[in-house]
This record gives sequence, C-alpha cells and structure tokens, in this order.
Amino acid sequence: MLPIFLSVLMILIFCISGLLAFKLIRLDQGLLSDQRFSVFIPVIGAISLTCVIQILSLALPVKITALILTGLLIYALLFVIRDISMIWLRTMCSNKLLLLIIFIAIVILQFPILFKNELLSLQNGNNDIAYYLSSMDWLKSHRFTESILFSSEMPFNSLAHYMVNNTRIGTDLLGAFFMSVFQLDSHEVYYLLTGTLATLTVFSAYFFLSYCLNVSRKASLCAAAIFAAGGLWAFLMFSQYAPQIFGITCLISFTGLFIRLDRQKQHKGFVFLSALLLVGTLSVYSEYAIYLLFIFIAIGVSKYITASSETRINILIDSLKVGSLSFILNPVGMFIAARFNINILTRVIDDASDIDPYLGNLMSKDQIISKLYGGPDFEHLGYDLNVLGINSQYFIAGHTIFKFLLLLVFISVVVIGMFIKKEWYKYAILGVIIFFAANELYLRSSTSAYAEMKHITTIAPFIILFFAYFADGWKLNSKKSYIRKIILGSAVIFVAGSNVVTAYQNYKGGYIYYFDHAVIELKEAVKLVPPDEPIGITSSSPADKHSIVYALKDVPIKHNKTYEFDNSYFGFLVPHDFENTKYSIVSKQDYYSFLSQTEEVLWHNDKYVLLHAPTVAIRPMSGFYNLEQDGIGYFRWTSSNESELSVFNGSDNKQTLSISLQTENGIFSSRPIKVYANGNLIGQGMSNNVIETETINLLPNESLSITVISEGNLNTVDTGDTRNFGFILRHLDVDLK
Repeated sequence: MLPIFLSVLMILIFCISGLLAFKLIRLDQGLLSDQRFSVFIPVIGAISLTCVIQILSLALPVKITALILTGLLIYALLFVIRDISMIWLRTMCSNKLLLLIIFIAIVILQFPILFKNELLSLQNGNNDIAYYLSSMDWLKSHRFTESILFSSEMPFNSLAHYMVNNTRIGTDLLGAFFMSVFQLDSHEVYYLLTGTLATLTVFSAYFFLSYCLNVSRKASLCAAAIFAAGGLWAFLMFSQYAPQIFGITCLISFTGLFIRLDRQKQHKGFVFLSALLLVGTLSVYSEYAIYLLFIFIAIGVSKYITASSETRINILIDSLKVGSLSFILNPVGMFIAARFNINILTRVIDDASDIDPYLGNLMSKDQIISKLYGGPDFEHLGYDLNVLGINSQYFIAGHTIFKFLLLLVFISVVVIGMFIKKEWYKYAILGVIIFFAANELYLRSSTSAYAEMKHITTIAPFIILFFAYFADGWKLNSKKSYIRKIILGSAVIFVAGSNVVTAYQNYKGGYIYYFDHAVIELKEAVKLVPPDEPIGITSSSPADKHSIVYALKDVPIKHNKTYEFDNSYFGFLVPHDFENTKYSIVSKQDYYSFLSQTEEVLWHNDKYVLLHAPTVAIRPMSGFYNLEQDGIGYFRWTSSNESELSVFNGSDNKQTLSISLQTENGIFSSRPIKVYANGNLIGQGMSNNVIETETINLLPNESLSITVISEGNLNTVDTGDTRNFGFILRHLDVDLK
C-alpha cells in the first residue's frame, strides 16, 4: 500500500502548491466552491512547482530547493492558505464520485508495483529509464549550470550530461524534488511519479470538459473514468515516458484555459494561468511546441472570426499577453525548449538517419484505431486470453466489430455535434482535429514511425475528450434520446473496458524488467571486491547493463569484451581495447551463457552474479546465438563459420592449460572443426565430440583470443526460424597443468 500512500501524498503536495499559486494570482475564492474548477488545483500546483524548481536550479541543487520549498509549503498551509484550503477541501469532498474515480486511477496506475513490498521502477522493451535515473540523481545534488563529469570508468553521469545539455528536464527536476522530500533513490521514485502524473490527467480531463467546455457532469465523469482505466497510459508508463504524460496533462489544461479565457470575470488571473500552462508544457515536454502553436492558432482564429468587431482587438491582445508572459514566468524552461526544438529542426533539415529509432516501421491502421481509444494490442492479446481460458478468436472478432462501430459513432457524433452545438469553440476543436489528422498524414507519408507513435499517443486523450464534448450535445438534443443513450453508453462501457484490458495486457504481457531490491543488494555486494581492483561489467542486455551501472555509479568499472558490440546507452564510452578483469558482474542469464564455471562465484542474487577469476576464465565472445535450454541443460548454437572465445589468466602466476569444447550436431550432420590461437592450429576434430586443444601458456593477467572455425555451409530449417546454424557448443572447460 506504500505506493498508494506516497502517490496520494504527492497529489496533496501538488494541491498545497496549487492553492498557494491560486492565492498569489489573486483569483476569486468563489472559484474554489465550484467543483468544476477546484479539481484543477493540483494541476496548477504540479506545473507551478516544476517551474519554480527549474528556475531555482540555476543557483541551487534540488535537495536544497526541496528543503526551502517544503518549509514554504508547510508555512503556507498553516498561515497563508488555511482559509481557502478548507473551502477547496469541502468542495472536493462533495464530489464523491470523482474522488472514487481518482482513487481507482491511483490503484490501477500503481498496480504493477502495488504488491511488491518495495518501491521500484520498471520497463518493458524501451530503456529510456536509464536517462531519467541518471538525470534525477545528478540534479538532486548539483546546480543546473554545473559541469557534468563522466568517463568510460564512471559512465553513469554521461546520460545526465545528455539530458541537461540536449533535452528538457522539467520532469527530472520534479523527480529529484520528491527524491529529496521522501529521501528515496531515483529508481524508487520514477515509476511512482509516473503513475501520479498519469493520475493528474484525470483531474485535467474533468476540468477541461466540465469547466472549460461546459459539458455535463455525467459526460465529464465518463471521460474521467476512461482516463482512470489506464489503457491510454499503460504503454507510455511501461515505456518510461513520464515527461510525455506530464506534457499531455499540461497540453489539455492549456487548451481548455485558452478556450475559456474570454469568459472570465477575473481576466488577468486566467491570462496568467494560460501563460503558466503554456510554458509549463514546454518545460516538461518541449516536443509539444508545434502542438501548442497550432492549438494557439486554431483557438485564436476561431475566437477572432466568431467575435464581434469590438472585441477582436482584445482577443489579439490576450493572445500576445499569454505568449509574452510565458517567457517571463519561466525563462529557463523557455530557453531549454527553444534549444531543444532548434536541435530537432537542425537534425530534420540534415536528414539525420538516427532520428527515427523505429526505422520507418509504421503502425497499422488497426493499431492506430486501437491506440486512439486505449484499446489492446491484438498481436499479443490472443495468447493472453488463451492463458486465461477465454476463446480468443471470438473475443477478438467481436472486439474488432465493436471497434469499427465505435469509429462510425465517433464520426457521426462529431458531424452531428457540429450542427447541434452553438458555442464558438466547436470550430476551434474542429481546427485542432484537422491539425491532428494533417500531422498524422504527414508523418505516414514521411514514414516517421517513432514520431507517429508519439503523435498517436498524444492525441488519443484528446479524441476521448472531443468525443465527450460532441456526444454530450448530441444526446441532449436528440428526440430519441433513449436510443442515443444506449449507443453512447455502450461506447463508453466498451472504451472503458478496453482500457482496462489494455492496462492488464501491459502489466502481464511481455518481459518486464525491474529496478528493485536486487540493485541495492548489488551495491552492497561490491564491497567484497578489494578497493584497488576494477570491476568488470559483462552484459548482453541493455537493461542489465544500465541497472548494473546504476548500482555501481560510485565505483570505477571496466567494460569486459564478451559480445560483439555494446548495445546499451553507454556504448559510446566503451573503449576499443577491452580489458578482462579479475572481478566482474554479470546477469544470471549471462553467467549461464558462458557455458563454463571456471570462475568463483563470490555473491549472487536473483538477478546478478559477482565473479572472481582466481586462475583462468574462458568465455564465448562472438559468433554465437543467445543462450538456449533443453532437457540436458544450457547450450548455444554457433551463428557463423568463425566464432571467438576469450581466455583470461586472472592469477599473479604464469598458467599452463588446455581447453576442451563439448560440441553437438543437433539435428544436423557432423562437421569438421578447427581451433586457432594467434593464427596457429591448436586443436581440431568433428562436431558431436569433445575437442581438446594443445597446451597454452598464459602470463599473469594475460588474455588470449581463441578462434573456432567450422567447415561447410551453415544449416537452415523450414520451421519458420530464419537463423543459420553451425554446431552446438554445450560446455567449455579449462584443464590447468
């Protein structure tokens, strides 16, 4: 239950910050008695807190800023905002159904870590968490303007260097703030913060619809419930995209505020709020600059066209005020956002080949439709349902039919709503929808797959909100309202249910990697290594390497050459001349992949192994597929006719030894194998036998590369496996003379 408690505590801190900002802006206290507006307070607080921390980071590390701001918030709660906080609290407590939805959202969004009995972070496929852990950790103890030092032996801060100097850090600063307040490590805060920021979208959705667009309470609650179901956020959360989630919350809020701006008695205060959300969006997710621009234009032009000639000049002045004030409120955030977008634009103009990590693999139309309402991924859903004992074929067929009916309903709702709705801002919303569609067409035509994924996951919450807006008017103005209620009610139930399925699918499907207690245990275990001995890191998994470097962030390390290339985010630091070390840390999977137990296991837990090479160690290097297991044990297929092994003498004495390779054919014919060292033949034989080498002499701390040549063409199979197979290497052994 600790994640729920801390998530609620984070939201309460946002609320106190928001009420203080409300007081400083001098907004009418009557707004706090309005359920529709009062729900917006924590969003104001979150973005205000982020902007203040970012400005103060020029002069102070976040851990000092956290002390100052925590004291200030406590003082404000006791002496400055005590009166308005009670008004706000009574108003929020009167909206019990919304509070229930918010609590359900917290439970669903924190569910992956709810029963782990510890605070942790997780990932599924994507590895961006390595950047955020590094950035949060560094920002906690340093000023934004300080130089960030790192090297190939101390690589952890290299990712913080990239974040601070090349991209936006608003969310990272907020994470560092909560690290300081709760006295937690970055891996204990990141997922907790991500889930809390996703919960804030429920607040912004209800505010956007009920207050800004005057949508009915029932329709606003339905949209809030869909947001709370988690499907819209599951992919982003497991991909560690906390800044994007926070950016979506700010983008929704800015859109609503800018629409509502001309209808406020306290006009100046709402100009201030609009500017705050504008710069806040850019501070936490600078990529949304183009979205802000077109939303700004769509709303501004719609206001101007539909306004009287007397008020048009005021609309232009308001737009200029919002834009100008945003620079004043957070010049640091604006500078970082400008720098980031200039860099992106430069890369686009230069046609940078690495700008699309998805390599042009666009989503299918079916996947796009599913993403737009938070629906599940059918590629993996069938397997998950079969495991649960549900006939996946009928379920998926029925879901597909409902999905396309939902598309027809959405189009009908928008078209009919455009005729029924009387408000001017229906044109602004239509303009935003047109921009969304045009941007999607552009991204598909340019095969920008990664940008398309970001675009679809950004506009999906807006699609739900716009549907609720147009459907609300459609239902109320229908003569056959009971039929329309059934259609729209079924659509809401279908979408909410699909979101729950999507959330469950992400929680249970695929490989989930945890930054958990194993990291802390590893940090303690390295104390077994003598202080003057370097620790080697060997890993085939980027997630493993990132977590090991995170655990050893204060310890010099070496990159052991065990694989053909380094596929982690630290790869650019890996030296060309690799060094084997007497002590090394590997994952459990990598330990078994060595096919040799020549090294002493000093320590291990469920995830990592600390090894010591007291004499001689041997490991596969290249030319092998990943580890596999059968009824006999572990093995690796060779992937080419030339494979490489590495032998290392970790002792202080000269060693004389020979090597034996236990080989097998599998389902294929036997093939000749020759073993070379320094170009000299030292062993040969046929596969499916144990091949022994001649005697080898190794000096202290000397490494030797062994080349294994197999003759004949590689084998293939017709089972759908596209790999080319040589022979099986079952075991490696070293015989000391």
